[in-house]
Amino acid sequence: MKSFVIVLSFLVVLSCNQPPNIEEIKSEIMQTEKAFEKMTLDSGIPEAFYFYADENAVIKRGNDSIISGKLAIKNYYQKRSNGQI
Repeated sequence: MKSFVIVLSFLVVLSCNQPPNIEEIKSEIMQTEKAFEKMTLDSGIPEAFYFYADENAVIKRGNDSIISGKLAIKNYYQKRSNGQI
């Protein structure tokens, strides 16, 4: 049992040292970008940002205004699409 734990620990450490697959990462980013683009067309920009943004997302827009939080970002884009900004 002790040697199993040692071997398992070694494999875990070894797997953590693998370099990232850059092409795989690029592909994942491109797929996410395309899905975001499709969602903007299907559901609108506010919904797409709300779906993809992190709870703590921050964006900077005109006149150095900072918009913090996923709901605030959605509200910003809703106001923009309604001509309120």
